[in-house]
Formats: sequence, structure tokens, C-alpha cells
Amino acid sequence: MNKFEELLERFNGLLNRFEGNSGSATTTSASGGGQATTSETAKSTVAKPTRLHKAVKGFDSVINEKMAEFLTLAEKHSNKKILEASQVIKEMFDLIRNIIQAVTMSKGTKAEVMGELVTPYSKSLDKKLGKFLRDPDIKNHVKALIDSLQLIQLPLMHDPHDMGKEFLAQIDFFGNKVLMMRVEQETKWYNAFKIGLCTTFFDYIVDAYENGLPFSREGSDFKDIFQNLQSGGSPAPVEEEKKEEVKKAKPSKKSGAKEDKPKPKREPKKVKIGKVWDISYYENETFEYKEGELDMTESLVVSVCNNSNVITHGKIKSVILNNCTNCAVVVDTIVSSIECMNCKDIKIQINGKGSLVALERSNNTEIYLNEESMNVKVNTTHCQNTGLNFPTEEPDELGNDQAALPVPETYCTTIKNGELVTEMVILD
Repeated sequence: MNKFEELLERFNGLLNRFEGNSGSATTTSASGGGQATTSETAKSTVAKPTRLHKAVKGFDSVINEKMAEFLTLAEKHSNKKILEASQVIKEMFDLIRNIIQAVTMSKGTKAEVMGELVTPYSKSLDKKLGKFLRDPDIKNHVKALIDSLQLIQLPLMHDPHDMGKEFLAQIDFFGNKVLMMRVEQETKWYNAFKIGLCTTFFDYIVDAYENGLPFSREGSDFKDIFQNLQSGGSPAPVEEEKKEEVKKAKPSKKSGAKEDKPKPKREPKKVKIGKVWDISYYENETFEYKEGELDMTESLVVSVCNNSNVITHGKIKSVILNNCTNCAVVVDTIVSSIECMNCKDIKIQINGKGSLVALERSNNTEIYLNEESMNVKVNTTHCQNTGLNFPTEEPDELGNDQAALPVPETYCTTIKNGELVTEMVILD
């Protein structure tokens, strides 16, 4: 064997190992007929491996182990329907993974377009879980799982942080009822679901989408890739980005430095993704939903809107305002909560029954209640000038039958018997 033949043989060996077919080197017949052997034919049919984007690899690294733990606890549960319902959650996270992979392999696509493609799969999972509601022993378990289906929307959002926090809080609405059973198998199962899977996924998606949706500049159509993944097919191989995304440091504003140009206004949008209506970037608009247009499983998310009103008739699950200014929300019955985050000059009116109004980093908020909604709880975090307006049992000296009181903002904390005791401070 001469030196050239030796090098050729070594090259073939390396090539076979690279393609996962070691021991199947390409040869030709000794008679010189030039016919490829069976091993060469087999090698040509092997699909090239798909190079996964780091976002997909990150998903696998944080979710797979947690999913295995969750399903193991479900398998040990005394109610066998818990395992069947938990397997639907496995399908949900498989769907989420396909969404993320399709995003990383496709070019920029509008959220509403992607949402329309994903919604049928989300509804199918909802229907599967709904069948388990007939068992009263696991009704709260299943409702918590159903609420988690909203997490499917997070990989379609440029900034999933605020919405993700809200979705996690909604899972706890029925999840806390599971914990209140104070049964070890229920507690372990729910914690593996909520903390192990949902919270871990939230932390992952916020980090992975720090710079927005990880689209590929050389990607294909999202629809084709996503539907192919959902049907069990393998997408065409794509090259990973050669250069890591580098965060652009914001230049410090020194004297004489040129200031950044104002960002252009975003185009208003009103789109339904799953059971959530996303209303964003509107000014001077009124959105009114008549009774029957929304149901108690649907939510409204109003983001970056100014001088606008949202009015709902009938029951609705929740209303969330994010970065809004001078807006009003009027609802009949709210099943879960009304939340405001980073808002200013907001008016909230609840005409029927309600559960919770949660304000975070929001100033100048006025809340109006009536006899039916007097049981509403108000949570405030880093808020100023929050007013609560409600009817009184008897008119005052001036004949007013409405009270308008400020929500306390100042507190005094002391240590008593080794514990913290916090009391509100009334300022003159």
C-alpha cells in the first residue's frame, strides 16, 4: 500500500465516523466494475443531523430532567387519572419545544400569524384536560394544569417576562387549593409541576429571549417548519449562527453627546392568542365586549396603551394592564384578578363580584367598588397615590354615601419577641 492509498483509507475512516457509520467504508469491487457496496448505499440514506440552536439545547437541558421527575411522581399517585392528565402536560412542553425550534429556524414572523398556527394545538390540549374535570377528587389539579396552557404563548412573545409572571400567578389560583389538602403526594406532585416545570421554564424563556425572538436571518417560513415538526418530521439542517449575539452597551450621555433618536411608534395590534386577547399600542380607543363575547376562561392583556378604555360585560377571567397611562377598566365580574404593572393614572371599576386587584409599580390609581364587589382584596407593591372608593352603610353629615380613602403607603416595622411586626403609619 503506497502513501497515497494509506492517506485515502484514513480519510474514509474519519468520514465514516463523522457520519455515524464507522465500519462501513466505501469500496469498489476488485473487478473494477465501479459498483458501490451496500454500505455506501445505506450511508447515502442517512439524514444529516440537525444542528440545534442554543435556545433549543437550553430548553432540553432544563426541562427534560424536571419532566422525568414530574411524570415519576404522577405515576406513583394513587389516582391513575393524574398520570393521564400529566402526560398531556408532556405534550404541552413538546409543543413549546417545537415552537422554539421553529422560531430559531425561521425568519421574522408576526406574533398573530404564529398564534393562529399554534392555537388549534392549544385548544386540543385544553379539550384533553377538560375530560378529567369530571373527577371531583382531582378537579383543582386539572384546573391548575389547564391554566398552565397559557405558557404556550410565551415563546411567541418578544418580551415574555411580565406575561409569564401573570401566567404563573394564575396557576396558583387552583394550585393553592391542592396544597391546602396537606397530603404529601399532592404537595410533591404540584411542586414538581409548578416549581419544577413551569417556574423553571419561565426562568429559561426570559433568559433565552432576552434580546427578543431568536429568529434566523437565513431562516425559512415558520409555518412550514412548525407544521413539519408537529407532524413528526425532521426539519432541514441549518447552520448555527457563527457569531454570538453581543449586547450593545448603551453609551453614557455626556455633555455635548448626541442623544438617541426617539423610537418610532409601534403599530397597534389586537390579536387573540389561545385564551388571551393581546391589545397593544393604542391611543384614544375604547374596547367594549358585550356579554357572551368573552367567557370566564379568557383574559385581556392591555399593553402600552394611552387614553383608552376597556369595558367588559359578563364574566371574564382576568384583565392585565402593562405600561399604560390614563386608561380606564370597567368590568362586571372578574374571576381571577385585575392587575396593573408600571402604569400611571388608571381607573378601575368593578360592578359585580371580584377577587383581587394587584398593583405593582403603578401610581395614581383609583379603584371603584359597589355593594357586590366589597370583598375585593387590593395588593399594592411600590405604588403611590392609590385610592379606594366604596359605598358606606349610612350617609355622612354632608349626605355622601360614598367613601374615598387612600391606601396606606408608609409602614413602621419593629422587632418583638424575635419577630418582625409591621404597622401602617397615618401621616397628618
